Amino acid sequence: MSLARQDAEEVETLALLQAEVLELRDAIRLEDDALEKLNEESADATAQLESIRRERQDIERRLLQHQRREERQVTSTKLVKLQLAVATQLHGVAEHLTQIPAQCSQQDRSLPEALVEREREIEELKRALRRQQQLVADAHRQLLELATKRHPMGAASAHAEMHAMRTALGEQELARMRAEARADELQAQVRLLEEQGLRLRLHRPPPITEDAQQRPVRVLLPTSMSPGS
Repeated sequence: MSLARQDAEEVETLALLQAEVLELRDAIRLEDDALEKLNEESADATAQLESIRRERQDIERRLLQHQRREERQVTSTKLVKLQLAVATQLHGVAEHLTQIPAQCSQQDRSLPEALVEREREIEELKRALRRQQQLVADAHRQLLELATKRHPMGAASAHAEMHAMRTALGEQELARMRAEARADELQAQVRLLEEQGLRLRLHRPPPITEDAQQRPVRVLLPTSMSPGS
């Protein structure tokens, strides 16, 4: 009876070991599937991150071009305003000089040559004044063209477009950071599953042959010695 009981225990132990082996194989297969899925998700996240980076670079390039256009427009506006200020000052000087002939004719009628010279200078200043007045008109026209050439709605439209581009750049930066965080998370999960799979493979029980499954293994245990032996 003792031998039969031992055989039954061995059969039961063997069945338990076989069940554990099957469970370990299922666990390894599931982890391999999960690892493959994570690798696919990691590749998708990497591709998405690369797409976001390219889109971000495109937005930065467009923003830089817009800033350069705006800087050129501001510089042109400053130059036109300076030209307008100079023309206004020359206009005041010319008006002041137009009063000189009358003063000279009243104070010194004995100097006709000097008066003629003054009148000639005044005529030249008047011609210069007309040229400056034309410059003033051109300056106003250029200011109007600069304000409406690139942006039909005026300066408000330019600032609105700049704000929209900066907002889009901020959104792309946020999406890029999220994609990078997701990629790091997937990489950590991949490393964890690889470590778990390595442990399972290192501690995997030996395979059970068909003979071992059909034939119970008998283990001879030492019996206790009798008092008379």
